[in-house]
Amino acid sequence: MGKRLLLVLCSSLIILTMVSGEALAVPMQRTVTVVDGRDNIVFQENILYSNTYKKPETKITANTVVTTENVIKERSPVPATSRGGTDVRQVLKTASDLLGKSYIYGASGPNSFDCSGFTMYVYQKHGVNLPHNAAAQFSYGVKVARGDLVAGDLVFFGYYGSAGINHVGIYTGEGKFIHSSTKQGVIITALDSAYYASNYKGAVRVLR
Repeated sequence: MGKRLLLVLCSSLIILTMVSGEALAVPMQRTVTVVDGRDNIVFQENILYSNTYKKPETKITANTVVTTENVIKERSPVPATSRGGTDVRQVLKTASDLLGKSYIYGASGPNSFDCSGFTMYVYQKHGVNLPHNAAAQFSYGVKVARGDLVAGDLVFFGYYGSAGINHVGIYTGEGKFIHSSTKQGVIITALDSAYYASNYKGAVRVLR
């Protein structure tokens, strides 16, 4: 006897036993969901049977979601909440609501910000108290590798090749961050843009 797979076919439950690599004949069905013994979905697809079962090519992984219309969509890279209960999506909304606000050195809102004043203001709205200094904020959280960035992490930069921390923003996902720029105020910028790519210093995670 081969491996047993549990098939959920519409509203009926059918056990399909694999014999010598070939499946037993089953009635014609349309929507097929295959789960393992722990009810984890192995794959799901609309299939028309002839007289034997053929394994669908499309599999459902941990990073996909199947809707009632059988459309597969990638899950958002933005985590819903941190362990402390802060909703990262709300943090990003607070930050994006400030787009276009002006830059003023030393300002921390609500209408003007410097870089660390902006991140301090945004996170203070969600119960995280950051110091009003980019270098101090870099020491506040847990260091994160660039390849492990998730939305809500703070990203830090030097100034024209300087060794120190001179600028900070909030990573928004998809290779971008939101920050208060000296020339443009609160904007969204790509991490791989020339200036910021060459002056990138690291990142920290303040939501844990």
